Amino acid sequence: MVSAKLINRMENEKDTHNEHSKLLPKQSTGSITRRNVIISDSEVEDHCFSTSVEIAILLFFFAKVLSDLLMTNFLEFVTCKNVYHYNNSVCTDPISPYIENLVQPIVANVTMVRTLTEAFFPSLFVLLVGPWSDKNGRKPFLLLSLFGLSLSYAFWGFLSVIPNIRPELFLLASIPVVLTGGPCTVFVLGYCYVCDVTTIDERVLRMAFLQFVYSIANLFGALSLPQLFKLLVHFQYTSIFFISSGLLMLAVIFVSSCLSETIIVQEDQGTKFFQLEHIEELFAVCFKERPFHGRIIVLLICVGLAITVFVNQGESSLVYLSLRKLFGWQLEDFSFYASCAMIFNCTGGLVGIYFFISVLEYPVMPTAVAVAFCRVIQAAINATASQGYYFYISSVIGSMIYMLGALSRLEISKVIPQQEVGKVMAFISFLEAICPIAAAPLYTIIYDLTFETHPNAMYWLSTVLCMIPVLFLIIVVTLQYLQKDYRYSGMDPLEVQ
Repeated sequence: MVSAKLINRMENEKDTHNEHSKLLPKQSTGSITRRNVIISDSEVEDHCFSTSVEIAILLFFFAKVLSDLLMTNFLEFVTCKNVYHYNNSVCTDPISPYIENLVQPIVANVTMVRTLTEAFFPSLFVLLVGPWSDKNGRKPFLLLSLFGLSLSYAFWGFLSVIPNIRPELFLLASIPVVLTGGPCTVFVLGYCYVCDVTTIDERVLRMAFLQFVYSIANLFGALSLPQLFKLLVHFQYTSIFFISSGLLMLAVIFVSSCLSETIIVQEDQGTKFFQLEHIEELFAVCFKERPFHGRIIVLLICVGLAITVFVNQGESSLVYLSLRKLFGWQLEDFSFYASCAMIFNCTGGLVGIYFFISVLEYPVMPTAVAVAFCRVIQAAINATASQGYYFYISSVIGSMIYMLGALSRLEISKVIPQQEVGKVMAFISFLEAICPIAAAPLYTIIYDLTFETHPNAMYWLSTVLCMIPVLFLIIVVTLQYLQKDYRYSGMDPLEVQ
């Protein structure tokens, strides 16, 4: 439980702000001074890529998608060849339904353990990263997490050339991710960086562009993977794992040499990483009382986002297996479907935010309610699909869901002050990161029980779960309507009283 002393210290922070400001050197216009830290939007290096964190995020997503799309296929091949000792011709696509049923339970379990491992420990890691980066800078752990992911895919490459290796041993490649924070650290620091270098008016499009980068990376990955497979005659899986590792090293080089740091720490004012005070401060910020129902609004949005991620994570590791079982799709069929889905997501996410929010100026939260309901419809269509084209239709409807993350984070950034952004974004990433811990085994159990008779039964669970964020966001809209005279200013709401 967060100590009352810490909460009082945070609530009284604004009263001591002027005293601390006198001890700091005068900053250029555009800098935001927060205690011993300066969040600067004017002192960054003056070149075109100095604040373009999206380039590093694009390389990260592309590398991740490129390898993750084929991991299920690769683990099926390894299980068939090294566990059941069939020859290459039997284990190479297209494999028979008998082999499919034989290897899928092992592959699903290995995938589940990998998902849990790479979710639980990084979720704890990010609780420290958010508060620490608010005071010590965004770049150090952005570099570390990207480097750890690069090592992980390199391990996949090295392990893949070992003959007769069992699929369970590939879990060793998760060690660098566990030790360096993994994707959730990249996510939280990417969003924090965007908040640091933008105004509230600019923020919605930059956050939408981050979602667009995710979609375009998925699209490029899905389109390029089959072509790479054709070009790489020998060591196809190994080569792609090393390509992903190399792309992540390029991201490390870009962040190190081109990206400017937005947090300028005063001399001798940095803080240690492993301090429980960071976690206490994080939870104090997220749960502290705010006027105009600010606390409940922040928490409902955070939990709603987490449930959406829970559903996406639960489905993502099994969608390829379910489509293979339902319609006999092979990797090329799935890659084409994934490419189309990403095209829909690219247009739906970025164009939707630009048109509805920037042009038509629709309110953010009512728009988020409509977007969340589209995800309910998508899950229901997938649950009842009897032909492959149902999934294409549901992808068109569900493409709007890629607006939800940007809209939710934009609204939160309006409720909280700038110096608390890292803590709240870290809390969101923590909730999103622990989702696979429950989602992976739950969806795997349902799939194992139903894949022989009803492989898309798991989407009924998704339909029910996706109704919860809709209800939460409706509550947020209602609370905002009751306080319609209040307009968020991006400042600490305590200062608006």
